[in-house]
Amino acid sequence: LGILVQAHYQLGELGRALSLSDDALARAQALGEGMTLADCVTMTLPLHTLIGDHAGAARRLAALQGLALDGLAYIRVKLAFSLVLQAVQQGDLAAARAALQDVGDIEALQQPPDRAYARLRHAQVALAAGQAEAALQWLQPLHGAPLYAEARVLSAATRLAAHTALGQVNAAANAAADALLLGAPAQPNLPALPALHLLWQRRRAATLAGDTAGAAVWQRRLRAAWQALHGSLAAHPAARAAFAALWGPHAAGD
Repeated sequence: LGILVQAHYQLGELGRALSLSDDALARAQALGEGMTLADCVTMTLPLHTLIGDHAGAARRLAALQGLALDGLAYIRVKLAFSLVLQAVQQGDLAAARAALQDVGDIEALQQPPDRAYARLRHAQVALAAGQAEAALQWLQPLHGAPLYAEARVLSAATRLAAHTALGQVNAAANAAADALLLGAPAQPNLPALPALHLLWQRRRAATLAGDTAGAAVWQRRLRAAWQALHGSLAAHPAARAAFAALWGPHAAGD
């Protein structure tokens, strides 16, 4: 079920993803097996984090209390990526850094996607801590590297955000974002929630550059994307309200 949750929310079907997420958590808890529960939280927590569903995220964090993952290094690393993202979203940098400890030495990670996500999470933590230059350094090895679509979009968004935080108009970062957002029709659809974040950062970058016309175009796309995602949550009013609180101001042009 966790894979289906990821598939639906990346397609922008947030309501369906939430229903499956709740079902997945209930089943994992009923099974009472630690690895299954950790895997479930790993795959479903990012959905709740990215839409601002604090109640749903809290239920998943509570499910981890007392869970022992000794000897399950692979799951610990994957879970850490989700926990770092959640902590950054909450503004809890201490928790984010603590979760990064479970990632360990990046170069010791056996899977290239794990090394990429580790660098991305370090960059997100650095940016949240006001260390934009450090964030860019963490992202540097990802430039041109083969990445999963989600990591590719989020790294582009984080790179733009770092340059904007530094007051820099970076042509290469803008071009990388444009290549994703204005790709050929044959290009697969971008993951919906990361794409929303990239649209926001691209609009901010255009505003910083004084590109009024470009900023207006990106703002229209951002608002349209947000409206579609917001509409997909009609069957989940509490989560819909949380998503509106988190993303509504950006969609309105802040």
